[in-house]
Amino acid sequence: MKKSLLFGSLTFLLVSIVVVAGCTTNTTNQTATSTPSTAASHDAFLEKYVSQYYNYTQKNYTLKAWDVNWLNSTTVNVVSTIENKTSQGVSSENMTIMHFKSTDDATAYFNKLNITGYTLYQNIYSGGVYQDVTGHKPVPYKEYMKELSAKQSSLRILLGDIVIIEESTLL
Repeated sequence: MKKSLLFGSLTFLLVSIVVVAGCTTNTTNQTATSTPSTAASHDAFLEKYVSQYYNYTQKNYTLKAWDVNWLNSTTVNVVSTIENKTSQGVSSENMTIMHFKSTDDATAYFNKLNITGYTLYQNIYSGGVYQDVTGHKPVPYKEYMKELSAKQSSLRILLGDIVIIEESTLL
């Protein structure tokens, strides 16, 4: 499952980059792949987290594109294109965000991820979306990064009971 999830994320990222690269208008369209009858089965905490992440992104960056696709009730894929308001650098992000029943479950899943070639990027949480949603810092917190190229990076993040797999590309 881990390999197929990662492979699917990488494939989706490549396709998304091609599609998003031609996008020139701002959009805040949030779409769900599930039908309206199953939308209520989405994890409420994860819905709140994605909503807060959207607000945070919109506040701190110029949002060029935003697409949300639920993979199942506790896993969501968020693809966005953002522009840094200061540097005007544009990047595309493809994140798979998973919410687990407990920090133990999230940690167990995270510890099974292949992080060969990744380096510990951060392990001290300085505040952000998770704390905004929960009212406290995530414990445990780990963020590993791997430079794939001069313009591409891959992140593996453990935020308490959330695991994020992210691929970022500077456009």
